[in-house]
Amino acid sequence: MRRFVEAEINLAAQYGTIGRFEEALEHAQRAFDIRPGDPETGHPLGTLLIFTKQYARAEELARFMLAREQAVTEMNAVLAVSLIGQRRSFDEAFAHLKHASEKYPLARLQAASVLVEIGLPTVAVVQVKTYLRSCTHECERAALERWIASMEP
Repeated sequence: MRRFVEAEINLAAQYGTIGRFEEALEHAQRAFDIRPGDPETGHPLGTLLIFTKQYARAEELARFMLAREQAVTEMNAVLAVSLIGQRRSFDEAFAHLKHASEKYPLARLQAASVLVEIGLPTVAVVQVKTYLRSCTHECERAALERWIASMEP
């Protein structure tokens, strides 16, 4: 059974790499259906749900995983981004984002992307500036600083 789950996760990753996100999502869902609540299956599924803008499903998954205390950091990030994407519960979203970003700073960039998508670029800039305070590579820093400059009036 474990090998089957690993195969599904690997297929999800491969399909995602070549831009076939619906197929990637199908394989990630199959892996999760076999081992629900497992961080190895929940995290890839949550990431793909966010990437494909299926925010309500991502929220449901994150709450399921958090209730079982599984993949807490990652699921806090998924829950934060899913709530932002649904344009609701911003206080709760930012509380989850703060918790997630302590161990997973990239959550702030994920949130920033969705904040721009929903029309809140100034809030996105705050998230990227906060992310920049964590360790980043110089090329990443330069690209993010250019992005910030393009967003600010």
